[in-house]
Amino acid sequence: MTLPTLSFSPLDIGLALFELTAYAITAILVVRRLARNRNRLVEAASTDPLTGLLNRRAFMRALKAYDGEENMSVILFDLDRFKTINATFGIEAGDQLLVEIARRLDKVCGDHCRLYRLGGDLFALKPRGDAIQTRTEAAVARIRAALEAPFEIGPSHLTQTASLGVATAQGRVRSGAALFDHAHAALACAKSQHRGGTAYYSETLARDIERSHEIEREIGEGLTRGEFAVWYQPIVDRDGRTTGVEALARWPGRPGGELSPAQFIPHAERSGQIHALGLYVLRRACMDFRHRDDLRVSVNLSPAQFHDKRLVTDVASALLETGFPAERLELEITEGQIIDLPEQADAVMRDLRLLGVSIALDDYGSGYASIGYLRRYRFDKLKIDKSLIDGVGLDARAGQLLAATTAMAQALDIPVTAEGVETGEQAKLLSLAGVDSLQGYFFGRPQPAQVFAALAADGVVPLTSFKAASAGMR
Repeated sequence: MTLPTLSFSPLDIGLALFELTAYAITAILVVRRLARNRNRLVEAASTDPLTGLLNRRAFMRALKAYDGEENMSVILFDLDRFKTINATFGIEAGDQLLVEIARRLDKVCGDHCRLYRLGGDLFALKPRGDAIQTRTEAAVARIRAALEAPFEIGPSHLTQTASLGVATAQGRVRSGAALFDHAHAALACAKSQHRGGTAYYSETLARDIERSHEIEREIGEGLTRGEFAVWYQPIVDRDGRTTGVEALARWPGRPGGELSPAQFIPHAERSGQIHALGLYVLRRACMDFRHRDDLRVSVNLSPAQFHDKRLVTDVASALLETGFPAERLELEITEGQIIDLPEQADAVMRDLRLLGVSIALDDYGSGYASIGYLRRYRFDKLKIDKSLIDGVGLDARAGQLLAATTAMAQALDIPVTAEGVETGEQAKLLSLAGVDSLQGYFFGRPQPAQVFAALAADGVVPLTSFKAASAGMR
């Protein structure tokens, strides 16, 4: 059988070649388009949609590329009181602030420092190149300089600060992930010290962090084992008669030795255990003095407690469980607790007053509370800080300032208590200045509840008895 012979004309061959070429060109264009789309998707996945900065995914990828390098650095920073801005001006204003901060910082970062937004108000910078320590310090300075000028957010001009954590590995090989952890630890340290601060990771800081974790663990165990106690310091009137007590947490049962409140309270705050500790102090104080109708009881609220949604319920439960009269309970807060979230403070204080509880402003004179705040929140008591008391009798201006403070409180019909009274001369001058109540070592150091029960069972405790008992406690 003879197969047919195929023949193609030059035209057929030309058309076939043209079609093949067209298919090839189309395939190339499709591949290129797919590549562009893929690049766009990768870029979108690595970009923060609000600020246009590189995001957390891109940052973690850059950190991985750091592995094995000897000179590397990470700077983390977040904005101080950013939640307050959102609560006061609205989320849109907060977003506008983030965009403006990103614009400023990205502009000043330079070619040797890449800026990232990791989420919320947390940003990161990754300096690169030689002389990494110098580049890192320069980047920190640029961040500070960029935040100095106020931000125009709608009709408002906001002054914004940031807390920074810095970790640098110079001449030592570390992983990028480890460096990030170190910077994060340094940032936590900066935020715990004061707003607007900068902390650099070091071996000393690492030991401090390890020690902090150890104390936090011990606090949890101590609460479970009943190692904590509540002691009480007398509050006296101008006649020297004790009319109230302030409840203060102590840790006498700690196996490793007692720590002062200044040593363990910050750790309880940071670890969230202040809620359990504060509730223990409140219940213990109500239980210890529920049958002492002659004495009012003051209990401090930490910032974390004050902004806890469970606070009002916890106070109501403690009063109900112990049978303590609400009108004899006074809760002390500081000005920082209301300035941060004023609207929330309004609601919390209103609900506490509905229970019948009094609210005192503690540490007045150590910060910046204005007359406007005193009028707005209608405090039931003003407690003047020890720093204002120390100069009385030594500095004429301190005496004038004290007199002005008491006159202002009297005009607002707010009773005044002076804290930190240590000498008889101070007590005399404070009484003459119009202070209603006094508190301090001159009248008695904090003591267990049993001391009060032993001193008097049927009336107000006289000052002389307290001074004698306090001397025996030293």
